[in-house]
Amino acid sequence: MDTTTNKYELKEYTLGSGHLHVDEISEEELNAAAADWVQFLNDFIKEQSHLLGRIKGGASIEYSTEKTEDQDDLGYVVIEEVTKEKVTLKSGMMTWNGETLATLCSTARVNTDKDTGIVTVKIGGLGNQNNKRYIICFEHHSHLLRVAIIGKNTEGFTFSFEQDKATVIDSLFRAEALDSEGTLLILQDFRKATPEVKSLVLGKSTTQPSEQKSEDEVESTNTVSDKSVF
Repeated sequence: MDTTTNKYELKEYTLGSGHLHVDEISEEELNAAAADWVQFLNDFIKEQSHLLGRIKGGASIEYSTEKTEDQDDLGYVVIEEVTKEKVTLKSGMMTWNGETLATLCSTARVNTDKDTGIVTVKIGGLGNQNNKRYIICFEHHSHLLRVAIIGKNTEGFTFSFEQDKATVIDSLFRAEALDSEGTLLILQDFRKATPEVKSLVLGKSTTQPSEQKSEDEVESTNTVSDKSVF
């Protein structure tokens, strides 16, 4: 056993929220992304139109499993086998409109009257399901951490209008397999990347210049959590 080096991180940590990028994705686009996920997400994130809204309350990613267990009568043989995996990405949108609801609900229909500017959203009716799949990418505000899944919002949504709080629409996206290996989640960590790669990644941001941080600031404010809550 090699005790001279530690493969785990002992200094840097992750702190703060970020940005949620969402868009519909086709099978052809998904196959193309598999060839180079770094480049695909670089191009995806740089499009301002893919920002779902401004996040309130951060985002959390959860990986969970179901397993079967068995053992012989005397406890000599114990069997534990994972039978199911589940990945979810949860976040809340403080800025939203009818298109946000359409992305979160497979039966939503949005109509905008060009003459009056009135937006009408209809929700419900199983016959209106569109079966769309989305790519959902959470990008940490440092731009050096990304988490991407393919899936859709599966838990509906709730929003309330309160006197002293902004309305926030919570959503829970459940991941589907995004390749032939059954991959449910892709995490890209650029904190140890070369300066050239970091420069490329930081140059692909859709956030405002005032939100950008220098490389030294980024190095001093990196973070991560047990349940991956950003």
